[in-house]
Amino acid sequence: MAKRRQFNTKILSPGIMDSQLHYGIWSKLNKKSFIIAVLSDSQNPLKSAFQCTCGDVQSEPEAHPSTAVNTCYKRVFGTNTEYSGLEVIGFDNEAIIQELITDISFFPIFLRIEKLNVVIPCIGNLDENRFYGVGTGFVPTFTTRYCNALHLFVLKIKEDHCVLEIYLESICINTIIGKTPDKIWNLVEVLKKFIGSYLFGIINSLVQEHLQKLKKKLKRHLRRGYEEELVVKKNAESNMILAFPTAFSECINYHEERCTNCDQLFEVLDLLCIQCL
Repeated sequence: MAKRRQFNTKILSPGIMDSQLHYGIWSKLNKKSFIIAVLSDSQNPLKSAFQCTCGDVQSEPEAHPSTAVNTCYKRVFGTNTEYSGLEVIGFDNEAIIQELITDISFFPIFLRIEKLNVVIPCIGNLDENRFYGVGTGFVPTFTTRYCNALHLFVLKIKEDHCVLEIYLESICINTIIGKTPDKIWNLVEVLKKFIGSYLFGIINSLVQEHLQKLKKKLKRHLRRGYEEELVVKKNAESNMILAFPTAFSECINYHEERCTNCDQLFEVLDLLCIQCL
């Protein structure tokens, strides 16, 4: 078995989840410092691009990290030595992975359904139970051939309907609106033997299991310590506290146990929390 290369890799910036810059990585190759940045693809902002820099030498934004690293390395040293881009940027380094995922409450779900790579970047409103447990804000995507070209399909669950957006590169070429994912998919002339809720992973057992875990976690988080955190007294001065009796009927006693009015309050807080996710 070939010995794996070891790279001295550090995160310059974990970045933020926007379309311009995700994060920056510093790595030392053959005693020289290389910086790899993850950017937005100039031709298609829905895709990432990788750019490698060493001193005054810089690669073009590339679709794959290996291409960016090896192109820059070849220009610096004039050799054809090749490196794994994913290893250079630290994706096999547990410490770097942990630093990157700090404070991230939800990770995209990746599924293999039939021959499709389905990605779910947004889980949506956990307090709703509409289409097999998913609610407003749930967004699954996949790429497949359509009209003789590769297209991106993005399903969005709205408050009272569903929207399917079909992209060619970065351009939305078609938008279909319907009541349910299954009814929308009936209008698409591709993969007709499957229903939409299956193709987009909505009824997938792993997705359903993950939804239930998130819902339980959210409930525990909202209920934890409410006796200490929510104390309503008759002579309270806070404007917020004074507003509660009006909003939730009379509830001005010292609370040692839950009551119906408190439960009504937590229902509102549930909705506010979901909207802020």
